Amino acid sequence: RARICWLTVHDRAAVDMAFATPSSTSGARRRPRPSALCYRRPCRGQTIVSASSAEVAPANTLLAWISDRGGAVDPRVAPSREQNALTVSSTVPVDTELLVLPPEACLVAEDALQLTSKLLAERGKGDESAYADLIASLPPPGSAQLRSPVLWDDDKIASALEGSQTLEKVVDTKQGLLNELETLEQLPDGTTPEEYLWATAVIWQFAIDSGPVGREFGAVLMPGLSLLSASSNASVTDCVVDVGYSGFFGRNKTLTVKAKRNFEEKDRPTVFIGSEEADPVSDFVERGEVAESYPVTLKFGLAPFDAFLDDKIDIVETYAARDDQIEYDAESMQASFTISAADATLPNAEMPGVIQDLVQFMRLVCISATDAFLLESIFRNDVWYFMSAPVSRENESLVISSVVNEVEALLAEYPEGDKMSEVCGMEKSVLRKVRQLFAREENALDAKEYYQERRLKELDLLRPVDECEIVDSETGARAGRAFDDNY
Repeated sequence: RARICWLTVHDRAAVDMAFATPSSTSGARRRPRPSALCYRRPCRGQTIVSASSAEVAPANTLLAWISDRGGAVDPRVAPSREQNALTVSSTVPVDTELLVLPPEACLVAEDALQLTSKLLAERGKGDESAYADLIASLPPPGSAQLRSPVLWDDDKIASALEGSQTLEKVVDTKQGLLNELETLEQLPDGTTPEEYLWATAVIWQFAIDSGPVGREFGAVLMPGLSLLSASSNASVTDCVVDVGYSGFFGRNKTLTVKAKRNFEEKDRPTVFIGSEEADPVSDFVERGEVAESYPVTLKFGLAPFDAFLDDKIDIVETYAARDDQIEYDAESMQASFTISAADATLPNAEMPGVIQDLVQFMRLVCISATDAFLLESIFRNDVWYFMSAPVSRENESLVISSVVNEVEALLAEYPEGDKMSEVCGMEKSVLRKVRQLFAREENALDAKEYYQERRLKELDLLRPVDECEIVDSETGARAGRAFDDNY
């Protein structure tokens, strides 16, 4: 295969020399220069003008392959000399289209599973595949660039995620993929578990199946995205993939990578891949990314031996779970609360959020004989609202101790020291914040206003009693005259 020449509009002399006819220097008419957004593959026997070292040959090859298939690359997007990646060689303004690709230059399928199968089929063809250069640009099996923990061996998964709530999901996801391999008919014959896990991880990390691109094309693996820095965290990305239009009257649909900010020399663009609705745990399982909002899940349930179980189940299923205020499983009678570091703020009746929902549910769970009158049918329409504020000191104290004990039990399962992974560290940080929050709440027990006090205020009874309001139970006479009785 001929070596590839990377040319930019700034290399005018090189362009002239590489594409000139023998008589071009003597005044004859020159051939038109290539487009500014174009990488050309040199003809056989042509002099090669190299703008980068041999280490970036895969990136150069891919850029030329994109051009051959009708795509366009901004000339300021250059292969990095330090790694097989794309960086910016000079200032690029916001809204610049860094890559423009026709769908024919991409691997496209209806969904991610079919795209995985198509990737494996094309990879199996080797150099005969029309997408050989695209596939060669992808991280190979075993590459550190593929960060999904499902690619780890079982021992590494167990040690790196020891104590983590994510451990079970990673194990289940990996086993689910291996089970799929045995049942899926559309996969190429002879696909090994390692190949299937690799292809799945590539699709997870670099393919797009949501947003405008997903709605228009389905699942798409675009050449070049693996050479950019990719992330599912929209807050750290500075490029977006969108649907564009080209050709006469814009009839031809394209896929574009557009800059969301100004770039300076040597910047490496980070493109957003994923769905903004995706949860951080799924992002870690699929892409190995640990977001600042990485959460933990606390689960609490109704006790089967609770004397007021039927009333509590009716209240939860009628009011709390019905409005999706809490995630409640009727079979296990458990509610789940997913909490991130940002959620660990002081709960109160005016503050919505997952902590408030947790406390509200736990107040209902912890109702005992002292406060059981609130479960009477006369209060049934209002009891869930009553739980949004402290019920009684005894109830509030039981809520706090129940949550703290659960948090302490979860913290005890994590390893100490250097063995702890980033995910475990993030989860422990959130749990510690929750523990600190409820410790402050415990110190404020005497300052809280409880149901009886609130109710007396509503009835205007939390004040000194006037003598005219005191009635003798035997005679019916008042202890004093009311003000109006004097007139």
